[in-house]
Amino acid sequence: MVINAFNGVYFAVLGVFAALTIGLSLILKNRSENVRKWTIIGICIANIIFFWVYKYWLSIDIEYLHMTGYDKINWFNELPLQLCNINMFLIPTALLTKKRGLLGFCFVVAPVAALLAMTFPSVGFAGYSIFLPRNLGFFITHGLIITCAICLATLGFYRPKVRDLPGIALTLFILSSALFGVNHLLRATGLCAEANYFYTVEPAGISILEVFWSIIPVQFVYLAVFGLIILVVYFLILCLFFGLGKKKADKTEDTEIGESAAIEEQTADEQDAEAENTDNEADDEEAAESDKAEADETPAQ
Repeated sequence: MVINAFNGVYFAVLGVFAALTIGLSLILKNRSENVRKWTIIGICIANIIFFWVYKYWLSIDIEYLHMTGYDKINWFNELPLQLCNINMFLIPTALLTKKRGLLGFCFVVAPVAALLAMTFPSVGFAGYSIFLPRNLGFFITHGLIITCAICLATLGFYRPKVRDLPGIALTLFILSSALFGVNHLLRATGLCAEANYFYTVEPAGISILEVFWSIIPVQFVYLAVFGLIILVVYFLILCLFFGLGKKKADKTEDTEIGESAAIEEQTADEQDAEAENTDNEADDEEAAESDKAEADETPAQ
């Protein structure tokens, strides 16, 4: 079962994580906030552990090392500091601190970054069996990042609003700038001559980034410009989607409230009518008793 972008195996993998996301959302939606929060944090912690298992598999994968031109893996080049896998740490942090800007960043950026990584992976992943240890590690870690990020919204921790966009863009810029500095520090010290976290130095053979680089061949700038464009368009679509969802929910709620009020009014009218009938019956009985009493008191002629 070879995986390539947009083939059957690719869509099957996405389907598995879509089902997982829906399942988690349905199971946890009525649970307490603590249960929802710690379930997502627990998945992130498990994913971090599995991430290092996956990196160990890479370190002993002779075929992968040969394809990448390494004699052995450089662990300074395998740190969880990419735009997608850094969210394994940022999502728990956002849930614990409840910082809206960070929650927004994780919800908006993590799924896109992870999905792009799964669609346009670097050398050694596409074109090979999904059941290779390196592919299992790669696609499972990225799929769980997508699931956890989307669950921030489906479980009620975050709902995108247009006013969040500047804060999300600023968070992305700060992190990108910091990792751009880390890349040059690792290169300058000789710890990792290929350091390229957030792909701020070069596109590293990733097709979609190569397109951006061909238009603006400037370190950091090429990704900042196109990254901002993608972020704005994608975020506005999300806001529209969630905004329509909210309006529909509000309309449904208003309809339910209106129906409930009508039922209550009808019930009240019925109760008033019943009470009036009861009063009338009581008056009739009282009048009948009065007439009978008068008849008894009248002497026979």
